Amino acid sequence: MASLPLGIVRVARASTLAALTLTLALTLLPLLPLLPLLSLLSLLTLLALLCLLTLLALLCLLILLCLLALLALLSLLCLLRLLPLLTGLRDALATLLQLRKRLLERLLLRLLLLGLLGLLCGLLERLLSLLDIALLDRLRRVR
Repeated sequence: MASLPLGIVRVARASTLAALTLTLALTLLPLLPLLPLLSLLSLLTLLALLCLLTLLALLCLLILLCLLALLALLSLLCLLRLLPLLTGLRDALATLLQLRKRLLERLLLRLLLLGLLGLLCGLLERLLSLLDIALLDRLRRVR
């Protein structure tokens, strides 16, 4: 490539570019009626992808619901594991309630005895005061 004038190179490039554009346009011209079909096809593929994404989201939701059900089942299994402990506590609680009942009965009996003892002390004080009065009367008579 000898040195050509710059203007000729530009014209040659422009004409080559125009020829390529014309060739491309003539090649794609028969495909022009298919353009709306291509856009429809791309829309259908987008709709199919949207349906797949929706199904995937529903599948994830179903998996989460299954996991929640398993979690509830696991908590029930833990409660079932505590059941023997609760039966043991029932026996201990029955023993403690019986002990409480006996202690309350003893306490009531002691309170009753204390009440009777207080009543006896009051009677004894009255008897002693009556005895004091009787002794003082005798002493006055003796004098």
